[in-house]
Amino acid sequence: MGGNIDVSSVENQGTTFSFNIDVEKSALIPEAKKTEHIPISADSVKKDFSILLVEDNEYNQILVKDALNKKIPEVKLHIVRSGLEAIAALQTCRFNLILMDISMLEMDGYELTAIIRNDLNEATSKIPIVALTANVSQHEYDKCLSAGMNDYLTKPFKIQELVDVVNRFRFNPKDEAGSEVAEKTYKSADIDLSYLIDFTDGDITEMSRYVDIYLQRIPEVFREVEMALKNNEVKQIIVLLHSIKPMIASVGLRNCEQKISEIESQRESIKKNKLMPVILQIRKQCLEMVDKLNQWKQKNKID
Repeated sequence: MGGNIDVSSVENQGTTFSFNIDVEKSALIPEAKKTEHIPISADSVKKDFSILLVEDNEYNQILVKDALNKKIPEVKLHIVRSGLEAIAALQTCRFNLILMDISMLEMDGYELTAIIRNDLNEATSKIPIVALTANVSQHEYDKCLSAGMNDYLTKPFKIQELVDVVNRFRFNPKDEAGSEVAEKTYKSADIDLSYLIDFTDGDITEMSRYVDIYLQRIPEVFREVEMALKNNEVKQIIVLLHSIKPMIASVGLRNCEQKISEIESQRESIKKNKLMPVILQIRKQCLEMVDKLNQWKQKNKID
């Protein structure tokens, strides 16, 4: 094996043994990956960077707007609520990046991407598109890239994840699709405000603003759902449930969000008698969270 052994001794203090051994590097131990950093310099940043957010959910619009205003306020943001509004905006304004919700009701993100890539002018067709979706599966990621999108962000996203993906296109505007998507994990506790803590950097006042939106909107939505059930308006029920998905996800109710996604996937065939028990489960958990969030506000002495 090779090497050497040294012995040194000091009277009344003891003896020290030391050795050096030459060994071959094992192929089973990989070298540590070097973290790649995007160089931030005045020359690398794209000037007057403008983003088009295509998102039909007001709560998600607020999250994106607040995140960008807080972290990169120099970026310009234009918000539209539908695919048709997005097409109109793209025909009249110039954008450097599109953040696109996949699950819009009238025209989904895949349809809109196909129009942008194939039917609009050449400059517009080359604008990078980042998908915003609650689906964390590899299949969904592959589907987004195959549709012509450049990247993928899972909702509810962390504030730094949004900033990182925007900056990747600001600093490297010619970057291509195919970047690895970090594995996302979510806690399953009854009340999990880790997303809001991360998004607001732990600012209780900011967290309370998002909590208040939940406290106001959730009871309203389920009153509207109750009326729609009485009138047998199944499609309206699905629209209402879709509107609260980002809110319930941001307070840790991932199970409810998943149930709503399953209902949406069956929107054309689901019957009222099958829908009712699922809605009751979702309603129960969402309204229980209202009580828990009110307790959270009291504990933190928030009016």
